[in-house]
Amino acid sequence: MAPRGGRGGGRGGRGHAADSIRVTVPPNATLPKNCEYPCVQSAVSLEPFARPVAALIYHTEKTGGSAVMKWLHKQVGCRLGRGPMEGQTICRASPLDDGLPRRLGAAWPFTHSTCFFALFPDIFPAFRNKWEPRRCGAPRPLDWRKLALGAEFHSFHRKRFWATLEPALPRLQRLYRDHNGTLLTSTTVREPVGHAVSVYLMWPPTLPRGHKRWGNASKELVPLPAWIPHAAALQSGALALTDLQTQQRTWHNPAGCSAVAEARVRLALFDSVGVLDCLREQLQLLRAALGWPKGDDARLDAALEVARKHKPSGVRPGGKLWTESREWALAKLGAPTRAALYEAVACDRALYFDAARRLGAGVLPAEAAPAAERRSLAEQLGEATRVRPVCKAARAPVYSARYSDLKNIW
Repeated sequence: MAPRGGRGGGRGGRGHAADSIRVTVPPNATLPKNCEYPCVQSAVSLEPFARPVAALIYHTEKTGGSAVMKWLHKQVGCRLGRGPMEGQTICRASPLDDGLPRRLGAAWPFTHSTCFFALFPDIFPAFRNKWEPRRCGAPRPLDWRKLALGAEFHSFHRKRFWATLEPALPRLQRLYRDHNGTLLTSTTVREPVGHAVSVYLMWPPTLPRGHKRWGNASKELVPLPAWIPHAAALQSGALALTDLQTQQRTWHNPAGCSAVAEARVRLALFDSVGVLDCLREQLQLLRAALGWPKGDDARLDAALEVARKHKPSGVRPGGKLWTESREWALAKLGAPTRAALYEAVACDRALYFDAARRLGAGVLPAEAAPAAERRSLAEQLGEATRVRPVCKAARAPVYSARYSDLKNIW
């Protein structure tokens, strides 16, 4: 695959006036009290959008994708809450009380990706009859030409992004361009050391109950040093689709560093690429590329704050695995374990450098120049744990400055 340019009228979005995507809500309009997640409000009471917009998010585990989706939901105007069933999330009606216009009519999570494909039956005939009113939030497929939407590709739906969506992007690009629209793909890469530890803490690998391999039948957690050999190129595996998740190894990449080359090629295909430490700046740039005017940083910061408070999905806070796994937090690691971790994740650094260059951030003091890359592995990775990227945003990247501590960020 060769890198592809911007999609649709996309990068020319800055030229559209704010009013071109402003919607009018009738004074007596009300939204459903419990609209199905996600809340597709353009099918409820809003006027159609003046131009089509699609923000397609490729979400690698533990790289800030949940924060991006919360930001998109802020553009819809839904307040997320717990549903009546365990693990269910529903979208409750919430007025846009920040004085800003509604930017999106739908924000579909990865479990609802069929809703996006069903909008284009001629391009994706296999999804012609896959529109589910309860799941997609409207009784029938919406008119994509009058819809601004966000869609996520995450977990097992990452495969669908490459197998189904990516081959059709040129055709979708022409459609959106012909209708003065914008279609963009976006993804984020995380510093590999922090990413590996975050994966371990979110989904602690375990042995079957009563297993005595570690000398303690009651301790089911696989210690971090035993898992480290499986931590190689986790993010590259997520892009190249060579990663797996099992109980004893949690997320791991059997292909190891051999997946990096393909992952770097695929990373180059995205329209918007950034690093987690500069997530706020990445979203500001994505906002501009979508044709949205400046001035909604409060909405962006609110989404990041919600993401920071989001509870982990893979382990119960305060539980046995939670407590035991935190004994392997990065700050508590001894020198041998830390060195083994740095060595295991080293090959994903190339992916991180690529993403930081795309964003325009300096990852190392030498701006990740060849001279910096020639330094020893210990020097590079040791320095990377102390140095934060230098973002170009006028304000410091809030997500990095306040929430980069592994104890606070998921």
